[in-house]
Amino acid sequence: MQGGDLAGTTPIFTHEFAEATSGSEIGDPCINQNVNLYGDIAERYRSAVTQACVNPANWTPFDVVAWGENRLDLFHIGASDGALYHMAWDGASWSGWQSLGGVVGPGEPACVSWDKNRLDIFVIGLDRAVWHKAWDGAQWLPSQGGWDSVGGVVGAGSPAAISWGPNRLDVFMIGTDRGVYHKAWDGSNWLPSHTGWDSLGAVIGAGSPAAVAWGPGRLNVLHIGRDRAIYHKLWDGVNWVPSQVDWDSLGAVVGAGSVTAAAWQLNTLAVFHIGRDGAVYHNSWNGSFWTGWESLGGIVGAGSPVAVWSATFLHVFVIGGAGAVYTKHWDGVRWVPSQTDWVNLGAVVGAGSPKVVSWGDDRLDLFHIGRDGAVYHKAWNGRDWFPSLTNWDNLGGSARI
Repeated sequence: MQGGDLAGTTPIFTHEFAEATSGSEIGDPCINQNVNLYGDIAERYRSAVTQACVNPANWTPFDVVAWGENRLDLFHIGASDGALYHMAWDGASWSGWQSLGGVVGPGEPACVSWDKNRLDIFVIGLDRAVWHKAWDGAQWLPSQGGWDSVGGVVGAGSPAAISWGPNRLDVFMIGTDRGVYHKAWDGSNWLPSHTGWDSLGAVIGAGSPAAVAWGPGRLNVLHIGRDRAIYHKLWDGVNWVPSQVDWDSLGAVVGAGSVTAAAWQLNTLAVFHIGRDGAVYHNSWNGSFWTGWESLGGIVGAGSPVAVWSATFLHVFVIGGAGAVYTKHWDGVRWVPSQTDWVNLGAVVGAGSPKVVSWGDDRLDLFHIGRDGAVYHKAWNGRDWFPSLTNWDNLGGSARI
């Protein structure tokens, strides 16, 4: 992830690779998007995006993680230099944005915490490899501006990273064959090797893989197939089920975006996707069986659904047709405000999907990128949204949109 000549700025155009329901290639029908980068970085970025066949309109150029009570860490990809930027909430104030270096290629950053004051970040480089850096509680490793390549050649989408316990990481990506690949950190080493990845099979049709951990040694991975159905496999602590390379179909017909999943207790899972009618659809694993797909209504304008469990509720957020953020929640008995209605939280989202984290009982922190490239924030304290139902606080920044 080396920098390039910063002498001048070049507008470049990016595109997505799209496929018909049958899986046949249908060319380049997406809306082109301008991205301003500098010098040879622009050419390398253009090449990476073209080869990776991903849609920048669906990227979420930031991520957020909560590693403890009243602690938040925000990351976004810089608009002009492609570096990753970081800002932290220490319980009293925001730190301000600082550069973590690198030149991030296509896709989204993936950030995860496996312990207090520990952060791991994964991005796609201009070489389409996955790159990593970590905060160990005192310093950034390998350095403030440095990154470590963990190999791979990303073919589409963005990496996904999760942790199911202290000093344990699992990372997933889509390869150039559109299969799902996995590697793990066991506390001492990367497995199968520092730059190697294990194939989990599959042929991805759209979006990025989703991964969630509901207990020690338990992982669930989902993706959208070429038939637009959602596929699932799990790690039971010993083996991949149904097998290393096979997947179980959960049905559905995905219209846009990526599949999203959230776990709230042992052996339970909630899965969401956007249907061809633009509505949000939900399916749950209750520990014994899948409940089946149900429509939650709405007309999603961009991005993918995001979901998080607080102490008592399952919260879901989407972007509406006018760019505002909408929400609803499951209270354990019913969907609120109703099965198909949503609450408008205001905002005009400029890129990707909103992001949400919960660091305490009935506490939510919700973020989005505005059309000005700044990061916006609001919080839920269990009764009210702050600064108000429809207003947001501007946290600054200049994210790639």
